[in-house]
Amino acid sequence: MTRAIACLLCLLFASPAVAHSLFALVDTGELYVSSDQGTTWDVRSTLPVSDAVGLMAGTTSARLFLASASGMVYRSLNAGVNWTAIGSVSSDDVVDLGIRSDGALLVLSESGTLWESTDQGVNFSVLAALTGSNFVSLAVGNTGSLYALTRTGEIEESTDDGVSWSVKSAIPVSDAVSIRNLQTSLYVLTNAGLVFQSANAGTSWVTAGTLSQVHMRALTQNVDRLAAVTSEGEVASSPDGSAWTWIGAVNQLNVIALANDTPYVIGVPEEPPSVTLPIALAPPAPNPLRAGGSLSIRFALNVGDRVTLRLFDVQGREVSALESAAFDAGEHELTWPIRSLSSGLYFLQLSTSHANRSATLTVLN
Repeated sequence: MTRAIACLLCLLFASPAVAHSLFALVDTGELYVSSDQGTTWDVRSTLPVSDAVGLMAGTTSARLFLASASGMVYRSLNAGVNWTAIGSVSSDDVVDLGIRSDGALLVLSESGTLWESTDQGVNFSVLAALTGSNFVSLAVGNTGSLYALTRTGEIEESTDDGVSWSVKSAIPVSDAVSIRNLQTSLYVLTNAGLVFQSANAGTSWVTAGTLSQVHMRALTQNVDRLAAVTSEGEVASSPDGSAWTWIGAVNQLNVIALANDTPYVIGVPEEPPSVTLPIALAPPAPNPLRAGGSLSIRFALNVGDRVTLRLFDVQGREVSALESAAFDAGEHELTWPIRSLSSGLYFLQLSTSHANRSATLTVLN
């Protein structure tokens, strides 16, 4: 790699530290990250969605998956900085997603349909239809069993990778929101702040603790602790689900999911990082862009490749594209005449055969 390309890659696309990070997802697509166990938060990216529901680490700490209620699935290869829409399921009531112990991606709908993808979210097929209804959350236990939680507290279990399911137990609640695993226990969080614990794989449950806030929204493992968040963004931490400490705030309304960057996979090796940063994309200029104007785009490749440019609106619809073309390794700049577009926020995506990069663009009439 030449020094010029290396400099552009460093300046335009500095790879974030991803060890032991927490992520908070807002339903309108904003992704926040905390590298100090939830005390302070910074915005990492904004996705073109208005109905985000779930977030999960993949087979490496830098690989994240995100699902929307309308069935779109997005993937990030660099800890949430850039995202690509990679697949979808035929549903408008998706509630959660998870990573099975073999690395397969699972998506659960409120009505109980479970989809499976064995190619990192590109293609999905129906794996099972659960017998209950009003599902809200999906979790993987420490032994690899799968658990699905309904709003009214029923817990269904699968011990065969999601193919068959049976009712394991029930908690007498009407507002359950999340089920997650920590070490050898399962935990369930309710909207009112009750936390239930099962130390025997969901067979029986006890009240572990109570949070002092309502509108509790999500639960996740935070290294060796639990972390919980309200829909208004207040974050609490506990070593065992019993005593909770409020530690920080995302300062956003409608926080919908909380996730860590620790993959839950058994026997799946970390992917080598050598192919995760092959391109860099500078912010487009001018930005804002006057409708009907031309956009200047600068990018760098460390290997020769074909490059495709696409423009998406906030609903994730492609509104313009440039035909893919081959570029040598090095720095490049091109001009893209943009047809008349409505005022608003758009997302520019640059794709090669190895990776994708994206940037936001504001258009003014």
